[in-house]
Amino acid sequence: MAQLAFSLPTPAEPLTSDIARRGGIVAFTCADGKLRLWLTAESRLAHTLPLGESAIDLTRISADGRWTVTGSHTGAVVIWNTSTGESHMRLRIPPYPWPATFSPDSKLLAISPMGGTVTVIDLATRQKRFEFAAPLAGANAISFSRDGGKIATADQDCVVRIYDGWSGRLLAKNEEFLSEPIAIDFTVDGHYVIAGGVDRVSVYIDATNGKVSHRMDRDTEPAEFLYVSEDGQHYGVQFLKAENMLQPASVTVWEVESRRKVVEWMPSSLVLNIVWTHDGRLLATTAQKDALDVWRIL
Repeated sequence: MAQLAFSLPTPAEPLTSDIARRGGIVAFTCADGKLRLWLTAESRLAHTLPLGESAIDLTRISADGRWTVTGSHTGAVVIWNTSTGESHMRLRIPPYPWPATFSPDSKLLAISPMGGTVTVIDLATRQKRFEFAAPLAGANAISFSRDGGKIATADQDCVVRIYDGWSGRLLAKNEEFLSEPIAIDFTVDGHYVIAGGVDRVSVYIDATNGKVSHRMDRDTEPAEFLYVSEDGQHYGVQFLKAENMLQPASVTVWEVESRRKVVEWMPSSLVLNIVWTHDGRLLATTAQKDALDVWRIL
């Protein structure tokens, strides 16, 4: 049974959020066009940063909490230094950015425009390290393996692709999805990616050759986000209500090895994001008109 871990009062309705897996920081944007950074250990607001944008689609924070990236529906992207609250880098990614993810060591950011090519940016040098050869359509999700040696994408042309994390070279792909894969993550050892989406079936894919090693039972809704826990024992899926994306859908947890379902939670309001913390907890955020609620699912 999910428990409310804490609730953060907000001056406007929260729109996007993320939680640093090891950094003890909650990053969230609200309808007032501002990014807020909350320090959980100190129970205080560290920064309130005006974005100059109201339609914020994307907020992601690195695992150690050092970096936060925000992206608006106008294509404006800002990478923030979370400690100082200063802008580290500004980009324009038309028509708008989606998706984005930081590498596990927080040194790289992989980001893509909707329907466009994934670019990997070195945050220390502020330079593009490489970009992937453009598929027929853009990416729905991006994931780094834990050692950074591989990068997987769930692409809009119904293909899962796996790339070399150092060069961007394509290593393997899986073309067995009938509809778009939307969510993806690596197992901790990097041997498999687990992907799900519009097909409503999550699959284990061998990261070396792209072949399916196991198919899960069919889900009632499409997977929107899928993340493997830091210890590698579980993976959690945030589902999407296909008939009405503004209505809440369930969050479910399975064991990676046995593939046994261990938790299923139906929230009363829309889930903004889920995240595994370093100590094995699965957290989820939901929004009220004047608060961001953080729930413990496992």
